[in-house]
Amino acid sequence: PVKGVEYLIDAMSKVVRHLPNSRLLIVGDGSQRKNIEEKIRSLGLQDQVVLTGYRPDAAALVQIMDIFVLPSLNEGMGRVLLEAMVFAKPVIATRVGGIPELVQDQTTGLLVPVAQSGPMAEAMIKLGSNSALARELGKNGKALPCLRRGKTRRQTGGADERVRPLFGLHQISRVPAQRAAQRQGRGKGNQYTACFIVFSAKKPEKEKREKRHSTT
Repeated sequence: PVKGVEYLIDAMSKVVRHLPNSRLLIVGDGSQRKNIEEKIRSLGLQDQVVLTGYRPDAAALVQIMDIFVLPSLNEGMGRVLLEAMVFAKPVIATRVGGIPELVQDQTTGLLVPVAQSGPMAEAMIKLGSNSALARELGKNGKALPCLRRGKTRRQTGGADERVRPLFGLHQISRVPAQRAAQRQGRGKGNQYTACFIVFSAKKPEKEKREKRHSTT
């Protein structure tokens, strides 16, 4: 399990003590699915962690995230980090493989030791409780020379409001991980390609307008 998802889940168990409204969205599927589900249950995180299963539109999901976390135990360059940076998302990644060549610690993201949930949780809490820093890191990442052309080939506009309701992210506390996983189905042999963390649950604009009209 080179993606290190188990360490991310351990970190999330620490994060929710400080940021109880935070939610973790894990994208992908693979042979470790049952072990991951059991770990989520053992830590009592069914309402805090959503397993999406295989998603062919994983790049589009980046748009609904507040913070992107890549807990890999072994990684080349980490292409998924580039996709997150294109959308100006602050990233947290392990100091492994080619990742430090892309992520400048404290400048374009936060680097944490590999296979250590404690420092990972600290980084998640740091960005989750400091929106100004998160925005700054995201802006700096997007400004990297390799991203100045602006968009990846798979970037799609407007995915935020199309995708968010699929996972109930405007009312995510009501969407346990098991139900979300069952609704989305499971991939066939696909490995976990990316992990994302959501710290805010924004309501769709349509819902906001309806609420405003109802109070006037």
